[in-house]
Amino acid sequence: MPAALPAQQLSLDSMLAATAARITAACPISGEPDALLRHESRLARYATERHTDSLAPLACVRAHLYRTGTIARSSWNQPEGEGWHEGAVR
Repeated sequence: MPAALPAQQLSLDSMLAATAARITAACPISGEPDALLRHESRLARYATERHTDSLAPLACVRAHLYRTGTIARSSWNQPEGEGWHEGAVR
């Protein structure tokens, strides 16, 4: 993949920063990636039991995992090969 031109990189960086700001505003949680992964795992297990009250928090944790650049894994309603941002939207 060719390297981005400086103007393109600046645009991409600003879009990613705006996305991160929106995620933080909509989902006021924090934590290191390892803690977020453990939390995602607990919420995903809870969601499999049809507890719909876990879906919004699960989406938020996945959005923060995306924001932190954590490598995605398969999980409830998130097949292998999909990114955290896709799992958050589902």
